[in-house]
Amino acid sequence: MTNPPVPYVVEPPLSAVLHRVSLFARYAVLAIMGLILFMYFAGALPWAGLGIFVLGTASAVSVMFSQYRLEWVSLLPLTGLCVVTAILLMGISTGVVIMLLIVASLSMIERYFHLSHVARKLRKLPKS
Repeated sequence: MTNPPVPYVVEPPLSAVLHRVSLFARYAVLAIMGLILFMYFAGALPWAGLGIFVLGTASAVSVMFSQYRLEWVSLLPLTGLCVVTAILLMGISTGVVIMLLIVASLSMIERYFHLSHVARKLRKLPKS
């Protein structure tokens, strides 16, 4: 029997720690960006920023507590808000910020598919 898939790297220990730190940093940076959007911009950006802040914080906390389901549920709305924010920033920001939001969105889509695969495989395992 093969080992069940896991949402986070578990071996070797250094890779496990770096994986968690990487995911936490990704979501924490998005949460900080959302807070900045909420506090310093006008129009629709504060509302998008508030959503990014809440979902990014929830995802960062879920990574630290090994609760991948909250991260998984947050990923699609967080990705959508990042894309909307990139569109809203087109007229007032540099291309670097917009590209970073797009790259973050692509990495979140990849993470969503990974967690979906994990969840599907774990549901098929017998109850213990």
